[in-house]
Amino acid sequence: GAASVFLFLSLLALSQYMGPIYLKSSDAFAKYCGMVFRSPFHDQQQDAKSEMTREANEVFLQSRTIMELESTKIPSLVTSDKGNTTSDNVDENESQSQTIALLTGATGFIGSLLLRELLLHRHSLSLPGGVAVVVRSKRGKSAQERMDRLLSQSMFDFLSQCEKKSLIHVVEGDVTLPDCGMGEIELRSLFEMDISHVFHCAAAVSFSQPLEDAAVSNITSTLQLFQMTQRLNSGNTKDARVKFVYISTAFVHGGNTGTSSEPLDEELFSLHPYDPVELYKSMLGSQSYASAAMAKLGFPNTYTFSKCVCEHLLLEQETSEGGSCIIIRPSIVGPSVQEPSEGWAGDKPSTIVAAACLYLKFPYNMWCFGKETVPFVPVDVVCRFVISRSFGNNARGSSRNIVESDADSLSEADEKKYEMIASDIVVKERNTSRIGTTIATVAWDASSPATSSFSWISYAFSITHLGAVCGHVHRVVAYAGLLLSTKLFPWLNLSMDTYKRLHYFFVRAPLGMVVDLCDRLSPLLNPGIVRDLRTLTSIIDLPLLFFPFANQSFYFKS
Repeated sequence: GAASVFLFLSLLALSQYMGPIYLKSSDAFAKYCGMVFRSPFHDQQQDAKSEMTREANEVFLQSRTIMELESTKIPSLVTSDKGNTTSDNVDENESQSQTIALLTGATGFIGSLLLRELLLHRHSLSLPGGVAVVVRSKRGKSAQERMDRLLSQSMFDFLSQCEKKSLIHVVEGDVTLPDCGMGEIELRSLFEMDISHVFHCAAAVSFSQPLEDAAVSNITSTLQLFQMTQRLNSGNTKDARVKFVYISTAFVHGGNTGTSSEPLDEELFSLHPYDPVELYKSMLGSQSYASAAMAKLGFPNTYTFSKCVCEHLLLEQETSEGGSCIIIRPSIVGPSVQEPSEGWAGDKPSTIVAAACLYLKFPYNMWCFGKETVPFVPVDVVCRFVISRSFGNNARGSSRNIVESDADSLSEADEKKYEMIASDIVVKERNTSRIGTTIATVAWDASSPATSSFSWISYAFSITHLGAVCGHVHRVVAYAGLLLSTKLFPWLNLSMDTYKRLHYFFVRAPLGMVVDLCDRLSPLLNPGIVRDLRTLTSIIDLPLLFFPFANQSFYFKS
């Protein structure tokens, strides 16, 4: 009897919370479901009457306005309108002698759309020769095969087959190796091209990488590519220097999140009292010095930490060796608002799309979504911003502090390892007198209205309701999880360490036991179930990676 009364009272108390949650999630879903089911960009075969309706659509008008901002307009570098090249009679040798851009990370989320935008607007940007892409072979696929797969997507349908061959110059290489691992013949061929810009989009966007791997992927590769750019400059007979454009992240400010009155500025984040050169050495060596700095400065993961250290080393090299460097800092990059189509999110789930997919696949995980605004920016806005800053005349230099410090030296073993891996990219002696580098953040400015983005709770409500409506998640499970993730956990105001322990106890450990049991019973089970569980194990910690961003407000100057 007592148990029944307790259960009844518990259900009654729960219903008092679940009712408002259900109504709020319904409102959030109703607000955004038009973009899911009635996209104004989805149907290209509309008659004149429906075109008027489309023009009146608020989402369409907002997105069109966003892509016509001064910072997202495609600059025109030509005096005459050449029009779009549609002829199949493009001479390949002639195009190789014309101005081109060099791009890394072309198969990634940002890189693939940036490649499209550069090719689509090649005449306005004075890139008649197209784009050279540095791509590595992967999983038995050559660089050319990977690019052929990318170029077969509908987003590149504006190019003919002949143009795809003549305008995209595939260079097989690995950016983590000196000279991208290219031989003398490939290098000579590359250096003979008239390159105006080098766009470095390649990066290991893994928040859980070991420090050494993050250093090699995100720092070593950048410095080596910058050195190669300097060699391009040394052989350049023109007055204009090759611009090096580095895609960083807006979250390079350690534990600082800014305020509405003092947003995070577009300048180097001070690593004082730590020295960036010694941090890089430590990341490749013992890692104790770098680990201590990462913890003290409040960096939530190795990705943001490596990007911050890389900015310092890159700008110090740029200062000592000369060159033209542009650093672009996007916030959380998500689906596009317009190009190549509304909601385009690449061929793999990433960032907020990955979180939604994981939730709908496995709703029994532990999430914690606060009321804070999502620091989100559409991928097409990022790419347009990159092009505008790189080719436009409005690029501005930002003041920056390159911090001197009294870091302790590393052990001889660490020094030797550092010299072996990065002997030819040791930063030269500092010279802070030259300030000509652009640092630009791609995010909604702190002064932007709240409607510029959406809150994490609205995101959670919309995903939950979508999952329930489309039958991906049972409604009871969906709203019970929503009660925990948007009410209980934010109310408890959990620290990262506490949240990590709870996640391990309630999610990671039980899942590990289930996987072990399935491994023992694998002959009796469907192989697909075992495979799905193993795949799930590798991404089950995604809520931990989102926690620092979903429970704090970030304020940027942009």
